[in-house]
Amino acid sequence: MDRPKNIYEYTKWLRESHNCKVDEKTKMYYETMVSAVLRSFEDSTFWTQVCSKLTQWNQEYYIDTQCYLVLSLESPRVVTKPFDSFLLKTFRKKHNQ
Repeated sequence: MDRPKNIYEYTKWLRESHNCKVDEKTKMYYETMVSAVLRSFEDSTFWTQVCSKLTQWNQEYYIDTQCYLVLSLESPRVVTKPFDSFLLKTFRKKHNQ
């Protein structure tokens, strides 16, 4: 198959070349895995330590630079990429190579 020119051709290419069917089941699996990874990350020692030290780091940074490191001392929100955005990103990555 020629290089995919749009997202429709890309999903067809994935199915024909890699036996990867892009459907609701694939989307649901992706979303389940992303949610599991997000929960695992947010519960990790690393992330809980980052959140607990944010105030300290913000103060230290301000002393050194007279600027704040962050605008809010609330724990940062970790954002995940929705499936359609992920799929489009993989298409653009493949398409631009």
